[in-house]
Amino acid sequence: MRFRLFRRAVVLGSALLALPVLLGGAPASAAAVASASSAPEVPEVPRCVAPGKARFALGTRVTGGPAAYAPGGGRRGFRIEMRNDARGRCAAVHPILVLLDRRKALRPAQIQVRFRDPGGTWRPVRFRHTGPGENVGVFTAPGFHGYALQPGGTASVRVQMRFAEGTEGGNGVRASVSSVQRRGADGEWVGESAPYRFTVGAARR
Repeated sequence: MRFRLFRRAVVLGSALLALPVLLGGAPASAAAVASASSAPEVPEVPRCVAPGKARFALGTRVTGGPAAYAPGGGRRGFRIEMRNDARGRCAAVHPILVLLDRRKALRPAQIQVRFRDPGGTWRPVRFRHTGPGENVGVFTAPGFHGYALQPGGTASVRVQMRFAEGTEGGNGVRASVSSVQRRGADGEWVGESAPYRFTVGAARR
C-alpha cells in the first residue's frame, strides 16, 4: 500500500510540476517545466484541509462511463463528481485523469479527452506518458483557474473521451481521477476516485 501511494505521489508530482506551464499554454517539455517560473502567477488560495481523520478534503468519483470505447469511434461521456467535505471553501481544484492500460501500449497521441469548464466551454486535455506506463492528463487551460467548492458543495465535471483510429483493441484500461488544489506554483493532492475500468475495442476471448 505504501509503495502504491508513493508511486502515485511521484506521478502526480510530475503532473503538478507541469501545471504552471500548461496554464501558460507552453509545451510541456522538460525544458519548459524547468522554466515554469516564467508562467503567469496564480493567487495563493486557502489550503483545502481534510476533516477529522479523513485522508482527503474532497470526495471524488467517476460516474456514467461506458464499458468500452471503439478505436476511431465517436466521443463517449462520463462525469467526475467532487464533493467538499471540508469546513472551508476549496478553490483552484484541478482534476487529473490517470490512465493505466494492461499492455502499456497507450500513448498520449491516441487519447482524446475534453472537459466542460464552469462557464460551459469545452477544453482539451493534454496527456503526458510517465515512467510507470501511465498517461496523465491535467484538467487545465489558459484562463481557467480550476473549480471552487463551498463547504458541503459539489461540482460535476462533464468529460468526453475517444481513442484514435489504429489504437490497439482488446486492451483493458484502469482510469482514476485525483483532485489537486493548485497553490501558487505548487499543488496538493486533495482527493482520489475509485478506479473506472473499461476496454478499448472488443475484449479478446
